[in-house]
Amino acid sequence: MVRAHSLRLVRPFVLSGLVLALAAMPADARKKESPVPPIQDEPALLNYLAGRVEACYDSARGGFVGRDGVPRAAAMRLGFLLSQDDPDNPWHGRAIATLDWTLGLRDTIGGGFLHAADDRALDIPSFHKRTDSNAERLELLLEGFEQTGNPVYRNQAAQVVDYFQRVLLAGRGGGTITTGRHVRYPTETPAANLLLALLERMEASVPTLGDSTRSLGGLGDA
Repeated sequence: MVRAHSLRLVRPFVLSGLVLALAAMPADARKKESPVPPIQDEPALLNYLAGRVEACYDSARGGFVGRDGVPRAAAMRLGFLLSQDDPDNPWHGRAIATLDWTLGLRDTIGGGFLHAADDRALDIPSFHKRTDSNAERLELLLEGFEQTGNPVYRNQAAQVVDYFQRVLLAGRGGGTITTGRHVRYPTETPAANLLLALLERMEASVPTLGDSTRSLGGLGDA
């Protein structure tokens, strides 16, 4: 059962995961589904939707991984959210198993994550390391470290940040970073503030990172 008071926070992730469940579920299984609970019955609706996402978990494929070889970030976020402060919750194990499988998509030479499992067979995998995929996986690695304390996730997250620093700074952050300047900040400014600013340019919703105090400004000022 899913805690009813979590519905408001969980709903966006459940709905995203529901799309995955509908795509992965065979047609004959859909005919046997129970009726969708009314929207007024929030606890029943949440359990119904979460059950639909759970049904597409496939340990043989890697967890919440689609037939296209892409791990489903929304389903992993849902698993982490539903198992907060409860490591024995089955959702926790599903999210961690999928996150561990995702680590196999990391490009150990050039940095960053490949988008899908099939990209590992390509001659030039760097062309398939999408910004949105890497941003999502960075968030999930940070969430995995927060929930488990496993330093592997922290180290992998740091490597993704390093990859983005090289890609974003070299590419001027899509025109949002003005290079060729020497900008001085107060000596007590945490370096993590710069990382937060880079994460914002990747549209990664990470409120804090390490000892950060706020996102670093002035990167795009002439």
